[in-house]
Amino acid sequence: MNNLKEQLKRELRADAPFTEDMKQRMLVPNRPVNKRIKKQYWQFPLIVLTFVLILGFVLTLQFTPQESTAAKTVSTLPTDPYDLVNLLQKNETVLPIIESNDSVVIEPTISYVMGKQWALSYLPMVIDPQATIAVGDYIAYYDMYDIVVSPVFGVECDKVQTLNGQVTLNGELLALPGAVAPVQFSQSKQQEIFNYYFVDRTHTDTPQSKSIDVDLAPLQKNEFAVYTYNKGSTVKMINDGSLIGKVIGFKKFEPTFTLTEEEQSLYHAFKENYDLNVLLGVDPVSIAKMYAIAEAQRDYATKLALYTTRDVPERSEIVKYMQDTQPIREYYATEEIQRLLSAYMFNGMEEAEFEQIDDIEGTIQFIPEYGDSSKRGATMIKNEQGIWQPLFTSPFE
Repeated sequence: MNNLKEQLKRELRADAPFTEDMKQRMLVPNRPVNKRIKKQYWQFPLIVLTFVLILGFVLTLQFTPQESTAAKTVSTLPTDPYDLVNLLQKNETVLPIIESNDSVVIEPTISYVMGKQWALSYLPMVIDPQATIAVGDYIAYYDMYDIVVSPVFGVECDKVQTLNGQVTLNGELLALPGAVAPVQFSQSKQQEIFNYYFVDRTHTDTPQSKSIDVDLAPLQKNEFAVYTYNKGSTVKMINDGSLIGKVIGFKKFEPTFTLTEEEQSLYHAFKENYDLNVLLGVDPVSIAKMYAIAEAQRDYATKLALYTTRDVPERSEIVKYMQDTQPIREYYATEEIQRLLSAYMFNGMEEAEFEQIDDIEGTIQFIPEYGDSSKRGATMIKNEQGIWQPLFTSPFE
């Protein structure tokens, strides 16, 4: 019997399929087995309970809408149009104006930037191809031959639908610019100003067609629901294959010119009472620069006073346009936005050359430092007093 016990001990110490701990336990004589069973009785349920709690926590994190997403949805929308706009302004994404450095920069051919920054829709934008994308972000993607920028209305696992122009996200009403059906304001001017929270800038004057209801399947990984404007449809799905990346800001531009000391003196003299005689004999390029500076400084009265007074066919239409859109410009064109717009549109004008076409018409031509390197031109008209005045709102390519 003793020999058998010794043999058993030797076998247990060998490389048998037991842990060293288990081997030692089996080798200890007179082990208090009952006490061990009692411990296992309560430890097993505790382990199971801990596992269930951890699993529940993980599932809650996975399937509960992110705070940023949840904050952009509501069960009911405000009935007052002004309260609704306030809600959209609270939820909208406002992109910073940033240095591009070595980042990807795109110039969209179709842009659905809405709300506060609609005027910057077609300016160069900085992209982060690796950034995480959430509801409310702007993304850039390819669509055939176009580079499109759109706000995101849904990401992976989201259920996105539209009904009568209203977008719903996981059964809740999405309160973002472009996701809410247009509403009527009591005053026409207010309607024109706030249209940019309901429709992209290209379609603010387009008669509203009958909306097309959309019911997208739950979004899979690397799928996104985005705003679009297509015969009444307001939502489409894109996938990672066409994605360029998340828009993280507008590319920063600085003005490339200022007025010379002499031009500044003439400009201030003209602003005193808008006497055009002050500008008699002044170079057309200098007058165009004053015009650009007036716009950059949001001095719309001076800009209009510099505009051509000659009765040419285009004048009445353009003057009416500037007057009608001035309230919109004053509402949206903050100092930062107007500075960026002017810096981009008029950059390179300091090197402009004037070419006279006939007795009363000429063009200022220059190559921009920013953007497309093709030559830009701006029309100038000589009035009855012989003073050259702008016949443009922004340079055309």
